[in-house]
Amino acid sequence: MIVFKDNPKVARFQMRILERAGLGDETGLPPALQFIPPEPSFSRTYDEALLVIFSSIDELLKKTGVRPNNISIIITNCSIFCPTPSLSSMIMNKYKMRSCTKTFSLSGMGCSASAISLDLAKRLLQVMPNSYALVVSTEILTPNCYMGSERSMTVPGCLFRLGCSSLLLTNKREERYRAKYQLLHTIRTHIGAIDASYTSVMQQEDDEGRLGIALSKDLLVVAGEALRDMGDGTTSIDRISELPDFILHHILSYLSTKEAAQTGVISKRWQYVWETFPILDCNEWFFGRELDILNPKELGIPKDERRKIFNRRLKFMSYVDEKLRRFREENLCVKKFFLHITLVSNNLTPRVDTWMDLVADLCIQELDLRLDRNAVKLCSLVELHLRDVSIDEDTIQDLIFSIHSMKVFSLKNCLGFENLEICDHDKLEKVVYHPHKDFKAKTFSIKWLQNMITSFPLLENLYLGGCILQEVMKLSSQVLKEMHVCNCMKLVEAEFDTPNAHSFVYRGGKTMPRLYSSSVAAYRTAELSVRLENMDSVWFMRLNNFLKDNKFQDLTFCMTAKSDKAISFDVEDYVGIHFSPLELNTMKLVTHTLTSVNYAALLDALFWNLRPRILSLELNYYSPEFFKGILKGLVAKEEPNCYCSQNLECWRHSLKDIKLINVKGLKSNIVFNAMTLNKLTNFLDDWLIEAQKTVKSCEHLKVQTLSFQLSW
Repeated sequence: MIVFKDNPKVARFQMRILERAGLGDETGLPPALQFIPPEPSFSRTYDEALLVIFSSIDELLKKTGVRPNNISIIITNCSIFCPTPSLSSMIMNKYKMRSCTKTFSLSGMGCSASAISLDLAKRLLQVMPNSYALVVSTEILTPNCYMGSERSMTVPGCLFRLGCSSLLLTNKREERYRAKYQLLHTIRTHIGAIDASYTSVMQQEDDEGRLGIALSKDLLVVAGEALRDMGDGTTSIDRISELPDFILHHILSYLSTKEAAQTGVISKRWQYVWETFPILDCNEWFFGRELDILNPKELGIPKDERRKIFNRRLKFMSYVDEKLRRFREENLCVKKFFLHITLVSNNLTPRVDTWMDLVADLCIQELDLRLDRNAVKLCSLVELHLRDVSIDEDTIQDLIFSIHSMKVFSLKNCLGFENLEICDHDKLEKVVYHPHKDFKAKTFSIKWLQNMITSFPLLENLYLGGCILQEVMKLSSQVLKEMHVCNCMKLVEAEFDTPNAHSFVYRGGKTMPRLYSSSVAAYRTAELSVRLENMDSVWFMRLNNFLKDNKFQDLTFCMTAKSDKAISFDVEDYVGIHFSPLELNTMKLVTHTLTSVNYAALLDALFWNLRPRILSLELNYYSPEFFKGILKGLVAKEEPNCYCSQNLECWRHSLKDIKLINVKGLKSNIVFNAMTLNKLTNFLDDWLIEAQKTVKSCEHLKVQTLSFQLSW
């Protein structure tokens, strides 16, 4: 306080402020202001900064035990005094901190500087893991020694005292148990665009040219309006509330229902956003957990409590009515509708039916119902998926046959039934069953499987995956069109009587089972997924016989290799055997391996047995190096050991020429030779570079096919 003997009115004004300020006896002014007259020089100002800042930091480091070298961020804020070097640099020099320490010096921000400093520290710690941030807040009083008589400029001298506050923030997990506080949220706003706010605290000169800080009478009003603006959302300062409804709805989708509902009290704008939120979670538990009691009277609940439960249930149903009514009146769509209600009485069923009718008119995309009994008729439901449900056989039958439009029915991890029988459903196309972990199945017999197929006289697609089948299997079906045999490890021999089948997929184990057909099938395509190290001469002989018996025309080979073990294919096994390769229309090779293999042995295994007219190579992320080896093997010179004989001609002598059909960047119908191989190798290298860029950018990698015409 500065007392002027020539201006007693100013002195009395300051005394009244001091009496009401609540400042204790331990507060004080800096040494420069204790002289008469005061001596507000730069050196005195600098001494004050050293005194308050270093003493505060020393005390903080002593209490926390943190060494200065461990601090990664320094943030200082002081509105009036902003020297060069900065206050943060002064701290760096004093405590000899690391050169990588980030420093920030804030000035001219008034009372908001501390909050801004904390927010800045929080944001920096979000991108700097395992770090400490030192925040130093102070106001140096020496340069703010106002000697004039302007009342609004004498107030700061009465309110501010010598001092500094230092705070240490960290994102280290091990410090959470000894930290005093946890910073959860920071909220900031800037109302400097409003003139009254901008001039509420301002450094200026009075009429006599004396410099000081002027506090406006509107300061408290401005502060209150700033707080209201952060919650009201009606002014231009609240940019979030100005976003379109669909963006605000997307923001609410990340919140729980309770948190999203609480946003409705922020402002009228947010209340409207919540009321039109397209995810409706109507859970009776929001109105009381006791609403799920089926018969409270039998449980001995007093009459008054039963009345309260009844009233809460009415309130819940009115809430659902109002929600759906508003959406219908405003022609709004519902993305998700969650309804959790206990049907304590049959009288509630019509109410739920009414809700379902309303929801059906609101373009519903996802429906989640949790009811205690089957009381809703879903006439247009196409798919029904039940997961983690305890359900018996009768309920399953009621569900299936009460929904005439259902095409897909799925049971996953469900208990409560021992037998499941589904038949005579008009539109059901697909049934999926994933057993519960406690489910123990008996070994499937071929007789059981044949009976299952017979029970479905219109079955066209059959998928056998991971089945523990008997070693010998016989299946018969006159209408079966597609058949998949996948990972049936114990299968040794299979015979099919499927004259109308046109597609066969096999994904097998270590050995190729003996496959037979008792009737000439109309097969056209076959797909085989195998491991290269499991392929040998016997494997290919069995494959050749099966493909030949069924007159396959198109074959897809999906090959993988999990070791660099050589393919055990020996041409000598064919010597002396009356054997003719199978002619195919197309053969496609697909690989998902980066392991190098014996390409010469692989080519021998393929072309000793198969003679495709078109050879296709499907490019993917893993295939370029693999196909380079295949192509180099195709143009390689003949092997010194040739096994051509009267009954057997090696594939290299049988292959007349190879022509490219569709390779991007190369002409079609050109002969594939050593010169063309170099261009094709460069093409594969360029394709792989582009594929790697595509994968890194998380874009979809388009599959490309290289095709060659082989003349035999």
